[in-house]
Amino acid sequence: MRGAVLAVLIVCACWRSALAQLFEIAQPTFSAFVTNDGTYTVIGPAVDGTISRTSLTHGALYFSFTVIGGDGTIDHLQRNNSLDVAVAILGDQTTIVRGLGISPQKWAAGRDAWMAQHKQQGYFTFRTFMDTQQIAGGAVSLQVRDEKNAVIRPVAYELLTYKASVTIVP
Repeated sequence: MRGAVLAVLIVCACWRSALAQLFEIAQPTFSAFVTNDGTYTVIGPAVDGTISRTSLTHGALYFSFTVIGGDGTIDHLQRNNSLDVAVAILGDQTTIVRGLGISPQKWAAGRDAWMAQHKQQGYFTFRTFMDTQQIAGGAVSLQVRDEKNAVIRPVAYELLTYKASVTIVP
């Protein structure tokens, strides 16, 4: 079902050049845990924008999403051999978590598969995640950003800027 929803969102977006975004995202999800086994399965997702502090694994809040790349993303990867994807944890002091994209090593290993997916479907995808223990307050807000610090929006998101937020309850 999730794959079908993602496919519909991508088709609906028609790669409208993503308002000059280098890539887009889909399925941004806060959760209590994410498996680090290549599938990045979400465990204990936030419901209706809230998550229980007691459900968090080792006191960490996880955030996962799918990166969706089109022609411009492929061109960027071919020129740079990497795609920087970061998450900004917003608060009194913004913290940037880097290394969530495609490193030169990942590009070398996955290039053929991503190029084939792009050729066949007109886009390619990969999942990524991060975790944080910066959860002292009652809420956490994040933004996905590219290497130029531009805020990345989900597919079909119409506003000019985007932030994902979750309320942490006891």
